[in-house]
Amino acid sequence: MSFLLLRNPPSAILLAPRAAFRTGLGTVNTAQILSPILQQALKPNLKLQRQQPVSTWRGNSPTTITTTAATTSQWMIQLFRSKAQQMVLLRRQYATFGKKNPLVPSSEEKGMGLLERLKHRGRISDLDTPPALTNTQRLLPSLLFALAICGASYAYTQYWQPPHPSTRLFPQLPQSVATVGALISANFLIFLLWKVPIPLNWRILNKYFISVPGLPNAFALLGATFSHQSLPHLGLNCFALYVFGTTLCDQLGRGNFLAIYFSSAAVSSFASLAYHVVRARFHVFALGASGAVSGVLGAYAYFNPNKELYFLLFPFMAVKAAHFVGAMAGFEIWGLLRGYTKVDHVAHLSGLATGVVCGMGLWHAAKRRGERRIKRWRGERV
Repeated sequence: MSFLLLRNPPSAILLAPRAAFRTGLGTVNTAQILSPILQQALKPNLKLQRQQPVSTWRGNSPTTITTTAATTSQWMIQLFRSKAQQMVLLRRQYATFGKKNPLVPSSEEKGMGLLERLKHRGRISDLDTPPALTNTQRLLPSLLFALAICGASYAYTQYWQPPHPSTRLFPQLPQSVATVGALISANFLIFLLWKVPIPLNWRILNKYFISVPGLPNAFALLGATFSHQSLPHLGLNCFALYVFGTTLCDQLGRGNFLAIYFSSAAVSSFASLAYHVVRARFHVFALGASGAVSGVLGAYAYFNPNKELYFLLFPFMAVKAAHFVGAMAGFEIWGLLRGYTKVDHVAHLSGLATGVVCGMGLWHAAKRRGERRIKRWRGERV
């Protein structure tokens, strides 16, 4: 089914009847549609000219000429009135053509409820099966996008400078709380957009905010990390992000923290996508910030290996951060081998690894900078 999309507003049909509009089959001139109507309307005029030809007015009396002119003027008035009504009707039809009323089901949506119809119209594809693509075609754009995110994150760490308090939006808040709070707010905003029954929202979210191995989109690698399936899923990720993220951001600074977060998000999403594509698991989808949060947790454990962690259910037990991350990695490997499919173990493992690698890179970079400062202070060549 092709929908008609007007290039000009509906009023342009009355002002410029030769304007063109675009259909699913190409560009069609409105004159091709209106010309049969106008030809049909001009048929009475041709008949009138045959009955009372204007070319023989010399043989008629002035009364006959007056009667012919009066009849012609009345006919023209009726013609323009009828044509104006038809054009107004066409204008209304063109204005509403292709815009489905969500309250009125179409032929394809018979038997669906209102929510089901909205979801049906929010889809991004009518495909029943994944398109025939090679693994390279599915993964190469996403790989390039993930590398671009990692490269941009590294560049951000090199050029980032702490902002002046006067330039901050909330100067009274600690920089770590403002940074992590912005990420949590973005996650909550996307979660609320998923709950709003608007087909346009769902069409955008389905394309850019969920990772689908059957029909992958490179930009969804990052967008999927802001989508969550349920409120507990969102709450758990945001709680862990706040607990570990604020401390890590205070230790490393906003630039390094955001670099770890977005690099872990991109790498974990791509690792999950590659795993499902290679195994031809095109019936699944992935979403959630757990990969990025795992990266934050991995970096936190690297910089604070002996930090004791307490749990809400077991406040009397303390576990070191390094031991906790090691146990988490073992659980993810065990779940991956056992085939637990409701949890994205690949994203969690790759996120942890990315966080640890980023932590190692930052540590060695800081160590080299410190050694250069010492050499300069001693007067040695750097």
